[in-house]
Amino acid sequence: MANIKIVEAAIRSYIEGNNIPLIDVLDKEIVESKKRGNHHKVKRLKELLKLLPNKQKYIAQTNSFANSFQTELSPLYQRVISNIPLESVVLNKFAQETISRLLSEWEKYEMLARHNIYPTNKLLLYGPPGTGKTMLAYALAYKLNMPLILVRLDEVISSYLGKTGKNIREIFHIAEKENVVILLDEIDTIAKNRDDERELGELKRVVTVLLQNIDNFPNNSILIGATNHESILDKAIWRRFTIKVQFDNPSEELRKLLFKHYLEGFKSDIDLSLISKLSEGLNGSAIKDICVDIKKRVVLSGKSTIRSVDAIQVILLMSNYANSQNKIPKKKYYSLCKILRQHGMTLSEISSISDIPYTTLRDNL
Repeated sequence: MANIKIVEAAIRSYIEGNNIPLIDVLDKEIVESKKRGNHHKVKRLKELLKLLPNKQKYIAQTNSFANSFQTELSPLYQRVISNIPLESVVLNKFAQETISRLLSEWEKYEMLARHNIYPTNKLLLYGPPGTGKTMLAYALAYKLNMPLILVRLDEVISSYLGKTGKNIREIFHIAEKENVVILLDEIDTIAKNRDDERELGELKRVVTVLLQNIDNFPNNSILIGATNHESILDKAIWRRFTIKVQFDNPSEELRKLLFKHYLEGFKSDIDLSLISKLSEGLNGSAIKDICVDIKKRVVLSGKSTIRSVDAIQVILLMSNYANSQNKIPKKKYYSLCKILRQHGMTLSEISSISDIPYTTLRDNL
């Protein structure tokens, strides 16, 4: 017999011309069917999900957080259905192997559960900003077909400090009701070292409440903590997370893969090896921004092909922004200018891009 909730959602969606509520209902039903071990139903529902116009639209667009859509509003969290495939997250070899083992365990959830053991479900991701920690959380939620709970830690920490513990328990209670991936981004906000004498006693008690809830976290869901400041985390927090993955700025080879991925769909004559060498020090987020800017420039200029010189121009411009975190060493900066000159750009044009005086360029190039 058809599930009445799905039938109602289908009818309402048809009337309103909006399939997102139906997508949400189907996602929930898939999760419940998985729990009941009804794999045939899961397969049929997933096939049905692919047929919905809104779903196709989200999948077809360029992969970004914007593709994922919110299905529930709360002061404490956002409930998001992710559309970011794991293939779009570029990871180092150790991270790839770690995540691969994790997913292998979750694929065999029932087999492990029969022996009263369960897949690893607590991950701590740490490293500098813009290196892919949040993106990995989105991708894992998509791969495991679970809703992603984005916790608003600034809201969880109530001005009435006594309420903060209650807010934490409310967040963790979600995982008891359904299979979800909970992301505590910037977990250091509520998990600072309790030995720090500058912290208030009440905030130290908040860490204790957090630890208790992590200990009681259910096996059917995944908890991800992410931080840019791992050195200030309480030692007990480190012990609670079974998997710890360090994120760094991408290597030359990974930068090459990132440029290739983010420029996909455009005709390109770009020297990826050259660009990956010249973009040393840039994180994944900066490379994504560069590629978006390159594609905009190509489209607006009416060109049909992306060239290496287009990428170099954008790299120079981004490095030259005030307070830029992507400053390029002076020696490499001049080498970039030299390549632009070799591609026919005038010294005046290069000066306007690089903010290096014309006379300095003339003497050095």
